[in-house]
Amino acid sequence: MSTPSALRTFVGGLALLLGAGLAVTAMVPGGLVDPAAAEEAVVTPSGLEPVADVAAKLDAVIEARLEAEGVKPAPLCDDATYLRRISLDLRGTVPTPAEVEAFLADRSPDRRAKLVERFLADEAYAPYQAMWWYRTLTGVGLFAGRRGTGEGVRNLAGGNGEAFHDWLTEQIAANRPFDELAYELITAEGRTDENPAAVYIARWEGNPNNTIGAIAKHFLGVKIQCAQCHDHVYEDTWKQKDFQGMAAFVAPLTVRRVPEYRRLRELQEKVQIARQKAAGRSDDLGRPGRGDDAMDGGDAMDGDGAMDGAGAMDGDANQPPAQQPRGGRYRDAAGLSDAERQELRDLAKFRATVEVVDPPVDPRLAARRRPARENLPEALRDRLDLLAVTPKLWMAATLEDTPGVPRRMLLARWITGDEHGAFGRELANRMWGALLGRGFVDPVDDFNSFNDASHPEALDVLTADVRAAGYDLKRLTRVIVSTRAYQRASTWEGDLPATELFARAQVRPLTTDQLPFALLRAAGLDGAAGRGARREGERLRELLARIFSFVFDDDEGAESEDFQGSIPQGLFLMNSQAIQRGLRAERGMPLQRLLASSRSDEERVKRLWLAVYGREPVAHEKKVALKAVRGPKDESDAYEDLFWALLNSAEFMSNH
Repeated sequence: MSTPSALRTFVGGLALLLGAGLAVTAMVPGGLVDPAAAEEAVVTPSGLEPVADVAAKLDAVIEARLEAEGVKPAPLCDDATYLRRISLDLRGTVPTPAEVEAFLADRSPDRRAKLVERFLADEAYAPYQAMWWYRTLTGVGLFAGRRGTGEGVRNLAGGNGEAFHDWLTEQIAANRPFDELAYELITAEGRTDENPAAVYIARWEGNPNNTIGAIAKHFLGVKIQCAQCHDHVYEDTWKQKDFQGMAAFVAPLTVRRVPEYRRLRELQEKVQIARQKAAGRSDDLGRPGRGDDAMDGGDAMDGDGAMDGAGAMDGDANQPPAQQPRGGRYRDAAGLSDAERQELRDLAKFRATVEVVDPPVDPRLAARRRPARENLPEALRDRLDLLAVTPKLWMAATLEDTPGVPRRMLLARWITGDEHGAFGRELANRMWGALLGRGFVDPVDDFNSFNDASHPEALDVLTADVRAAGYDLKRLTRVIVSTRAYQRASTWEGDLPATELFARAQVRPLTTDQLPFALLRAAGLDGAAGRGARREGERLRELLARIFSFVFDDDEGAESEDFQGSIPQGLFLMNSQAIQRGLRAERGMPLQRLLASSRSDEERVKRLWLAVYGREPVAHEKKVALKAVRGPKDESDAYEDLFWALLNSAEFMSNH
């Protein structure tokens, strides 16, 4: 591959052009079919309106406001754009060239509705949606949370996070009604290694204020922690006593480590031995003077590994030193056998196991029996204060304790019973926001009297359908992606309209949950390639997941559903040798096979565009690309540069 300086010259012309390509390739002339008016691909259950009818009602409300505002909406996007958008939103990755060609060749009037059904049944649907719900429910990404190094996310480490993601995947694959799923999350108890649903409660480490704040935000759409320390400043009806009444529902629960002291001591001894092996052993690799301290701060090299909590990961020369826990680097030449590594992983998972206990007793009695209360830590005193509070539903009635019934169960019944309407409304608004880039109420979990819905009638329509359908996540997805609002082009001439109008599709950066898998799919390294490429893809997937969680994610417990592209992201993707290795035109690699199987440069350029952008190049793009690959460079180098530039362009890095 060419030197970075040579690449910059090339990218200066090509990548800039490709980034601007969003403005000229997002739609094609005429002939588009509105799938909301097409025959449905699934049978509508008795008593429910057809998906197309619900979608039409939503569009009618949105378009009435557009007309009132004097704004003409963007046309529907072309089929290639719809395919890529729906693939990213439902599966978290871009479509394959074969999928692109097959869909563009399909001229049936219900092709988009059939595509939605195919992706809802795709093997990648449930795992990706589970990643999205994991981030929503824990406030951190799966790859960041599993490290458990930040304040407040310790209980996601050691396999807990992965087990929770696997559990979510199973629920979504079974299309479990969301009210049932939410009820289990709120009431889950027991050991996290036996009941992964308990990880949701364990995430908040037994802090009743944080626990109830999360539950209210995720399932009622209200940020009640604004009234934790005092009456709400702007919401007159939100009083501190209301927050305390809600927190009283979760005050009895305890999150505690499983007390297996012998195994814990064994783990600690093995970690210490591994670190001792790491110190001062770099001479084995011919690099004297690089002991443990120097290794932590120095350049990484092939053969390096990292201690991940108590676990061990294979190292890579391109992993920045700052991403290694201090005192945790070791060299394979100095270090652990495969059996020792696996034992460390098993012990780390065991160490991370926590137990959620929620005793069905009168907690006020327990609070009165506590001696020497004034000598207790402040956090424990606060918890005891809440134990003495009579539980009170949010903006609703107080509830006396029921003998033998944990308070959380009473809370979960009220939330998911949805007589108040907030549960279904929050789910409808959250999913609309996830798929269109903005909720009717935005932020999606901040319903209050001074944050009006942009289209209250549309939110009512969608909420009513959610409740009538039994909180069916797949039906909710079908309805939203069948709207014209979802299918609009992102292109626009002139001043951009307000996002709350839904006049055009929002251009959204790929999330940290999407970008690694989209890169691997576009590069042909996602497992569908030959043995050499598949092996490289597996190695690169783990590396990308780990590095992306360091560079672009947050493991400090700060909740965030939004991801914005950044300078560090761009620099990493432009300079990562790991990514460049995956794009080389070497034997057995996808790019080499593409070059060998295509007879002409025109065909090769077309195949690259299909792989990266999910569409064929337009005339001016083809002209620039052909000029680049037919220049004085070696053919392989030229195509490697082109491939690299496409993957670093704004069009690839966004969901548009």
